Amino acid sequence: KAGLIHGWVQQNHDGLPQKAGFPQEHINEVHGSWYDPANPVVLYSGDLRSMENNWMQDDAKTADLVLVLGTSLSGLTADEVATKAADRSKHGRSLGMVVINLQQTPQDHKASLRIFGRSDDIFVAVMDRLSIDPLPTPLPTFHSVLTKIRRALVPYNDMGELIPEEQKTCSGRLQRKMWLDLQPGEAICITDGHNLYGSDQDEYKLINRSKNAGQPKGVVVGWDDETCSIHLQIQGVHMEMGQWWLEAAIRGGPIKLPIVNLYPKYER
Repeated sequence: KAGLIHGWVQQNHDGLPQKAGFPQEHINEVHGSWYDPANPVVLYSGDLRSMENNWMQDDAKTADLVLVLGTSLSGLTADEVATKAADRSKHGRSLGMVVINLQQTPQDHKASLRIFGRSDDIFVAVMDRLSIDPLPTPLPTFHSVLTKIRRALVPYNDMGELIPEEQKTCSGRLQRKMWLDLQPGEAICITDGHNLYGSDQDEYKLINRSKNAGQPKGVVVGWDDETCSIHLQIQGVHMEMGQWWLEAAIRGGPIKLPIVNLYPKYER
């Protein structure tokens, strides 16, 4: 909210940043997520989805300062976001990386600054130094927006793609928004460009991958406020999607949605 964090490369799958209010469109879940049906968790034997992988590669080439929080930097592909920034700092082309961790990492010697400690404790001190007001307790979340909303008009087309600003008007008229209806029982499909098969998870291999089958189809089963998720059934396979996706879609945040309704309707 202070405009100091421009992106987040997330190696975990738990959706905790989004549950705390971090915008979905600014987090790169490069290894997949429990709460994104189009980008499920990728096994070590699988392949990263191209959209997140390209995004990560761009960050690795352009990031000025990288904060490394809690990870061991033990050789996963995403480590290069930090290590390449550190390498550029040797030639004065970036500020490098700051490692905040309780344990040592193999890349500590490359850090511009190395801090041993808990991330929570360090950031409380940093926020005080920057005169940023402390976060309220408990944290406000998307729940205040989605207390009862299960269906909303969103600025996306039937392929789940964000409508560009220049295309929002057609012949001088506003292009109609699409209804994203996530009420239990609604028919849905996963959008094109998903990584179900690339994730190499056995259960997703059961989903029909015939060229004539179209996009994987299913139904909304229900909402689970305890896990902040929406339960889906996709061709007999249980999947989950974060409730925050609806709030993000209302804002027009992500460039693409993981699911759309099978028979989408539009505002009149």
